Amino acid sequence: MDVESTSMRPPIDVLPVELLVHIFQLTGHWRSLMRIIHVCSHWRTIAISAPPLWTDISLEGREDQERFEFFMQRSQTAPLRIIANSLDDEFLWRLADLLHNEDTIDKIHVSSPSTHGYRIFFEGLFGGQLASNDETMDVRHLLCHTLPLGENFYCESRKNYLSAKRFPNLRSLNSAGGLIEFGTPFTSLVKLTLHNQHLTYEAIEQLAAGAPNVHTLMLPTIAEHTGPRYDPIEMPSVRTFGFSLKSDYGHALECPCPLAILRFPNLEYLEIAASYDFRAHACGHGLLDKTRLPKLRTLRIERLTEDRDLAFPALPLLERLELVEPRSALDMFGHAQTPDLYALPNLKSLYFENTQFEPSHYEWLKEFGKWRHSKQCRMVVELAPLSWSYEDRTQKTRDAVGAFADVHEAIYDGSMEKEVLDITLFEDPSDNGDMIDFDLVEEDWDDGGFDFDEEDFSDEDGYYV
Repeated sequence: MDVESTSMRPPIDVLPVELLVHIFQLTGHWRSLMRIIHVCSHWRTIAISAPPLWTDISLEGREDQERFEFFMQRSQTAPLRIIANSLDDEFLWRLADLLHNEDTIDKIHVSSPSTHGYRIFFEGLFGGQLASNDETMDVRHLLCHTLPLGENFYCESRKNYLSAKRFPNLRSLNSAGGLIEFGTPFTSLVKLTLHNQHLTYEAIEQLAAGAPNVHTLMLPTIAEHTGPRYDPIEMPSVRTFGFSLKSDYGHALECPCPLAILRFPNLEYLEIAASYDFRAHACGHGLLDKTRLPKLRTLRIERLTEDRDLAFPALPLLERLELVEPRSALDMFGHAQTPDLYALPNLKSLYFENTQFEPSHYEWLKEFGKWRHSKQCRMVVELAPLSWSYEDRTQKTRDAVGAFADVHEAIYDGSMEKEVLDITLFEDPSDNGDMIDFDLVEEDWDDGGFDFDEEDFSDEDGYYV
């Protein structure tokens, strides 16, 4: 029912227009927006006169073309965020043709069932008949998936490449293909992620010079060294860096680890992903030189196996260490003879994911927690998720909690949906209280977690709640 009188409007309609538009935006889907404009004339007037409401365009088939043009018209000059999934080649070409008149695009995310479809869209958007308009396009976020690249990262002979001249305001690029030309620097680019590409030293050198302000950089495999040792490349702007290592190069001391090539004086987050059975010494010579990572605060290592030749580096500012599917890597960090993690004096958080734990690992974690406690430091250990069978979960949980019995507090917080076990070591040297005594009730698995006996949380017993 239309409500014309201000005095008769419901409370939500007397809100400021800006706030009401914000509430409409929180609906999060174009179908909800279409329902909103049919509630009453007041809502319809506000929604139609608010271009930001019409900037999120989701396309899933040919039948969405009319809606796409409808949203483009109402968005006026507001930056568009476009997601196009599983479109046929004809519609992709039509989409590129419609976009060439747009002055501002905030984000494009395209997926096509065929490689040919990607070529049609990106050749139409980046080159060909759209070339005269590319220089004025304001593309701040561009995501393209599985566009074939071939063996070379840099190539001028192709027409459908990205260049700073065509996209002077590009800020974020996540690409599994396409050709990037760094002849003119992308000074506005702050985030760059590349997939499925075979980078050479020359390509990285061009990247460092062509993207001088990048603060987040994710790279794929580096090509094997074929010549003399190269000079290091400085990238002082990078704060977050991640790269992949393949088992093909796993046992070569001259393995092309980016840490042996690049220098990150201001790096704060490092992520290393390796294929299974990759030996850690392949990147050890890059990690060992602490002068290369003087400000590192978070280190994430995925799928590294044990290598006793790798001593953990001294990283004085490291606060969080994440190990994902490390298998026997815990032994690498936990040898009684070489307690390498003790070289991390500022470590506050340990995270283990998909880890196969042995009793010795719990013992080592307990000893490490006690050592941190002696330094009057707070320590957090997270195990999420663990590869335990249904039958083993209860006993494993008891074992895990028991392993930290000498630490002040251990908390279990899990659910069947997430299968996450968080063990928090809360160490306060001024606190001499007892550890919470958990009594896990196995029958309560069905409702998503454990219940605890009320007596275990009794103030009379001195337990912490």
